[in-house]
Amino acid sequence: MAQVTAPRKQGLGPGFWPVTIGLTVLNVIISWYIVVTPIFDTYLHVPEAAAPAGDIDALFTYLRDSAAQTHVVLGDARLSMARETPSSAAPYDVIVLDAFSGDAIPVHLLTAEAIALYRRHLRPGGLLVFNISSQYLDLAPQLALQARHAGMKALLVHSTDNEARGLFAADWVILSANESLANLPAIVNEAQPIGEIPGLRLWTDDYSSLLPLLRWKSGFTRSGKQ
Repeated sequence: MAQVTAPRKQGLGPGFWPVTIGLTVLNVIISWYIVVTPIFDTYLHVPEAAAPAGDIDALFTYLRDSAAQTHVVLGDARLSMARETPSSAAPYDVIVLDAFSGDAIPVHLLTAEAIALYRRHLRPGGLLVFNISSQYLDLAPQLALQARHAGMKALLVHSTDNEARGLFAADWVILSANESLANLPAIVNEAQPIGEIPGLRLWTDDYSSLLPLLRWKSGFTRSGKQ
């Protein structure tokens, strides 16, 4: 996970620039696109022996080339965050999780207990943003269930590709208790409904099942998106 610190404008609303953004390691490349000079604390889920601190710049050149100041912590993002005490001076405005594109996903980042942990590190009205792009699983219904359990709203947004900028199309689910979020023009124009799966159970640290979320044929998702 990476922590981004940037100048605040108006808080979470039109024209805002968040003070802090938490990024899981697979999305830390976002740091390369930041035009201001933020600060990154990066959590890498790799053994320390496999990536000694002195080798990080060589292994992750986009961190070295970023305008950001970077600090790397090796270890699982959720476990590392659990060991930290949320700071009243600098909680996150946004936490972005991007670790779910493969055929083996870290389920422990998507349980009710994980969501509760992230919320303890969020400012009031902050956002949890999940990149759920996957050819194997449709995670949107589970995240919608997690949102209801946590008293939050869930919004599904699709971002288009941009070859000139090296961007791939992606599906995102945004969770927030911010009531005004759904009224932002950028959200109103892009948000899509998330379909329900009858009988779907909430994932916890004691229970999870990928079977109801499998994509059964190419191009079809359980949340209703073709």
